Amino acid sequence: MLLDQRHWVADVVYRPVDTELLHHADARGAFTISGLGMAMHQAAEAFEIITGESADRAAMLNDLHDMVAAEAIRDRATTH
Repeated sequence: MLLDQRHWVADVVYRPVDTELLHHADARGAFTISGLGMAMHQAAEAFEIITGESADRAAMLNDLHDMVAAEAIRDRATTH
């Protein structure tokens, strides 16, 4: 793979968060961006359209990170 620290790599899928592409790019020193931000912004936009209220994007992103971390802990516990 021809990646190094000069590159930015985004993989805009929701799951898995740590894709093979991002794993390889990170191992080569590239800056990586997962699809979590995109997922949060899409959810926030939908919330605002449906409710007419402003979405707390920071809180939504924190909740999303917490959910992914909890899933990772659960997955490690069930595979051991």
